[in-house]
This record gives sequence, structure tokens and C-alpha cells, in this order.
Amino acid sequence: EDIPVLTIACCGDSLTEAGYPRELQRTLCAHCGHEVSWRVLNLGASGATVREKPLGYVKSRPFQRALESAADVVAVLLGTNDAHQALWDEDDFIAQLSSLVRQIQESGDRHKRSPTIFLGVPPPLYHTDHVLSSRL
Repeated sequence: EDIPVLTIACCGDSLTEAGYPRELQRTLCAHCGHEVSWRVLNLGASGATVREKPLGYVKSRPFQRALESAADVVAVLLGTNDAHQALWDEDDFIAQLSSLVRQIQESGDRHKRSPTIFLGVPPPLYHTDHVLSSRL
């Protein structure tokens, strides 16, 4: 019998690129039995930002791959690089993140499937003498 394959596209910056997708794949394989098979795509891009500058994720090849993947689930973990005090603009961050989510939704429409989208929260900053803003 055919086992359905569900795809998770993990989008983000270096926290994604060097981090959790491999462990997520292992965990899903170990705990999900034989009813479904999971394919986890690591689509992280080091230095990526939600905002267009300096390294807007929406213009990256990993994001284009995410849109083309017809994923069942899209996990987005971005914001750490946007939190740099010289770059932080809350209104623009919200607008750009909303646009990114819309693009994911529209790609699902093109593939005749609506992915479940999870937005991750970057790890908190516990000290105040850093060049990153703790407001994110």
C-alpha cells in the first residue's frame, strides 16, 4: 500500500539553515509510525531578513524552492537579523512578514493545496547591551 508523504518546508535564516530541520526529520520518523512519511526541507538562508534589505528572504533561492515545493506545512523562523537596532522597523517588519505569508498562501493556491503555516518566534535576547533589539 502507498504511504502518503507529507512535506514540511522549513524557511528561515541561519537558525534554520544550521539547526532544527534535521532534528525535526529524525523526530518525525521516529514517532509517527508507518501511516505517513515525512520529507523535511531545510530552506534556511544565512543572514536572511524579513525586510527586503539587507538580505531579504523573499528574493532568495531557498524561498523560491519553498514556493515551488507544494509543501503541506511551511514553518517560518525569521526575525533575528531584522532585530538589529540599525535595521529595526516594526511596521515594515509586520508588513513584509504579512507579504511573505501571502506569497506562501498564493503558492498553495497554484498547487491546489493550502499549506499549514507556522510562524516561529526567534529566541529572546536577555541582555540589553547587544546590537539586536529585544523588542521583536
